[in-house]
Amino acid sequence: PNLDLVVPQAGGNTCRSIQLMAASEMKGSDKCAILQKEERVCCPRSYSPTKTIFVISLQGTPGAHESNQGRLDLFKEKWRMACGSDSDSTNIEHCPAAFDKRRGYGLTLAWIMCLWRARQLDEEVAIFLEDDARLFENSTQEFCDVDKRGE
Repeated sequence: PNLDLVVPQAGGNTCRSIQLMAASEMKGSDKCAILQKEERVCCPRSYSPTKTIFVISLQGTPGAHESNQGRLDLFKEKWRMACGSDSDSTNIEHCPAAFDKRRGYGLTLAWIMCLWRARQLDEEVAIFLEDDARLFENSTQEFCDVDKRGE
């Protein structure tokens, strides 16, 4: 990881400073959960191009309405049901949405962070969805087949 990388929307904090703050927090605390989300930016997983679907969700976001709990899990379950064994070749990257009372503000920040993450992973093709997206029968293969996503 690049510990000197300045994380967007993190008040000028670098990966190193976020890592230090996270180490001093108690596991399970709201602050720890927020810091862990920021740490993911600093330690990207190595994915093959076109294999990642980015999904914006409020699941796990402190302050979000309880109806958001389980939505990302449901998205993943529906994806596996639609794509079958092909879902093993797909990485579903959670793009956590920030809770904000201003309509659309948290979602906009999530899109920015999600785009930044896709660029960091050097994706050839990036597909961005919200957690309530579902595949239609006539388009399932275009999304499930990794080789067809870049067409």
